[in-house]
Amino acid sequence: MLIRKRTLLVLALLAPAPALGQLCDGDCANDGAVTVDEIVTGVNLALGVAPLAQCNPFDRDASGGVTVDEVIAAINNALSGCPDAPAQSLFGVAATGAATVGQVCAVAGDGSNAGCSATAVDGSFRIDTSGAPAPFILRALSTLGDGQPQFSWSDANDGLINVTPFTTLALLLATDYDDLPQLYADWLTGQSSVDPEILTDAVDAMLDNFAAELAGAVDAGFDPFTSFFAANGSGFDSVLDGLAFNFDFANGLVFLNGSGLEIDFDPNTFPDGNFRLTISLSIPPAPPQQVASIDNVPKPADQSQFCVPELFDDAFTGLGAYTVTSCTFDGSVGRISANVSVPGFTLSYTAVYTYTPL
Repeated sequence: MLIRKRTLLVLALLAPAPALGQLCDGDCANDGAVTVDEIVTGVNLALGVAPLAQCNPFDRDASGGVTVDEVIAAINNALSGCPDAPAQSLFGVAATGAATVGQVCAVAGDGSNAGCSATAVDGSFRIDTSGAPAPFILRALSTLGDGQPQFSWSDANDGLINVTPFTTLALLLATDYDDLPQLYADWLTGQSSVDPEILTDAVDAMLDNFAAELAGAVDAGFDPFTSFFAANGSGFDSVLDGLAFNFDFANGLVFLNGSGLEIDFDPNTFPDGNFRLTISLSIPPAPPQQVASIDNVPKPADQSQFCVPELFDDAFTGLGAYTVTSCTFDGSVGRISANVSVPGFTLSYTAVYTYTPL
């Protein structure tokens, strides 16, 4: 009886205030309508006699609770109908196995906050991205104070995009374990660290790593970013249920079921060019010894592009502390000489990079 009285009280207070930040406040099932049963659920949430997970779309400000104003906004939607879907939107499922109870937000390519959406009981969300430029970085965050943020990425401003530990892990692999919360905060200047082709390769490497777990659970061609799934304990969601990820974003570490996880993937090993790079290393006066040959490598345009600290690290890291003494590039062959300090003495190394057209 108390619930019915409180429902009648809210109806008496009804005002024509628009919903704030939600595509449809109170739409627990995310089916485009708010029912009487969903209003009753919202009242129970406001009274504190039901958990927020029963209908997170009532919590439009992501405060972790439901207020009378939020129930009123849902009643407006029940009486007048849910707003029409936006002309352009990113929509999908946020889940770690269990559906995320919270909100998903997106930052656009111009660094602006494209918007946020509360998740429905099944983890589904929809963010209005009309007029916002791609690429987007998405973050799913629980409002219950449990779990870690999960991240995703989209190079389009309209379509299905999921946010799960698999999309988070793929982004970590593709960015060489960048600090994703910081990348989200600095998206305007940091978005170039996500290369679409490298991300595709990272997804392939990740799916290969979990091939045994995914077998029979997903169809061929499954993409954790853009393939539909339901947070209902079956299919891909059953795989998520069995994998407990823990991300140490600041230190670039990933743990799976309590143990460290390493996937054999290096974003720097997927070049795109028309040359074969042969790398030789020598300790003069001994002749060079070939240590690597890589196809489809782009050739530096000049010496300033060849003689860069990143290449010095690739050539000498692991040998010891080094000091570069010279670096030259004649358009086809580059030579880097360095003194490498090892315990007790110093050696002179020369690395020779030869670019041959394919």
